[in-house]
Amino acid sequence: MYINGMTLIADSWHSMSDNITTLIVLISSKAASKPPDHSHPYGHGKVVDVGSLLMGVVLLGMSTYLIYEGISRFLIGYSIISEYVPLAIVVVVATCVLKEVLARYALHLHRVSGSLLCKADTWHHRVDALTGIAVMPVFVLSMLGVTSILIDLAATAVIAVLIMREGFEISREAMLSLIDTARHDITDRVTQVTAKIKDVVNVHDVRVRNYGGYYYIEMKMHLDPAKTIEEAHKIAEKVENEVRKAMPRVIEVIIHIEPTTPHEW
Repeated sequence: MYINGMTLIADSWHSMSDNITTLIVLISSKAASKPPDHSHPYGHGKVVDVGSLLMGVVLLGMSTYLIYEGISRFLIGYSIISEYVPLAIVVVVATCVLKEVLARYALHLHRVSGSLLCKADTWHHRVDALTGIAVMPVFVLSMLGVTSILIDLAATAVIAVLIMREGFEISREAMLSLIDTARHDITDRVTQVTAKIKDVVNVHDVRVRNYGGYYYIEMKMHLDPAKTIEEAHKIAEKVENEVRKAMPRVIEVIIHIEPTTPHEW
């Protein structure tokens, strides 16, 4: 094998992390699929965000370890022994292809479910494929008799940076979801759909809560004060139905009805 090279060690660690992140995906997805209960009236969808955050932290920790290990080995000094490089190349290429296939499948699941966890898994598989590509120049050079430690460490740095960027992006998106950061794309879409419904005078203060790729909408809606309670209720029902039709992942729309004052006519 390609012995004592940091590049292969880095790629191996990243590939091994798939086992950890896959376990996180399975456990988080199972927990998130539980229906709402007395203690969790909005369901358990936030578990997906917690799982994504954990996945991001694991990747950040791994990239930090690789940087530390690379610096330590550079300071101490080490040698590289190259054996069975052609076999290693075949294995890495096959792994890259498989990881890209898995990435595309996870991306498909993300588009269907809207789950941040699936999106995180997509990029993890894709970065794993990219790290395999980063290893290839070191293998090729070793076949030509070039086993430079600097080249090995440079490729390792590329892998570590890719992993760190992946971990940072996953952690960032998970944190934004956990603290209910505004989703302007969804609020704008809700406003557009609602504005087309007859008898709706105005809509404002639209808020969105994300629970594992599914959304709860809150809004304030102005109606003609001459409308009866029953008429207002029917309009609110129509608004909810139209919003859910336009955005299938919306679970519930809570509407606060307010009368339109004379100066707003």
